[in-house]
Amino acid sequence: KEELADVKAAVEFADNSPMPAVELAKELEYPDAPDTDYNTRPPPSYADAVKTRTISDEQMATIEQHIAGLRQKAQSGEISIGDAINLAIHEEM
Repeated sequence: KEELADVKAAVEFADNSPMPAVELAKELEYPDAPDTDYNTRPPPSYADAVKTRTISDEQMATIEQHIAGLRQKAQSGEISIGDAINLAIHEEM
């Protein structure tokens, strides 16, 4: 019964809340300009802190070694960028 009361309160709150601005969905879905070059975009200020907390130095060395190997294969024409992406996706599955 407590859960039902919580759900009813949440629905009532939503019903009584003003509708968001029409542009909000588009701003959230496409926050960057269409021609944004993400290769030149700096990472968020907290990226290193998160990386340090979640990836050990040994894991990061393995990741960097693997990326270097994929880059070398791509530069020598052994694989395409699509192949590299597919390999990365399959390894995470």
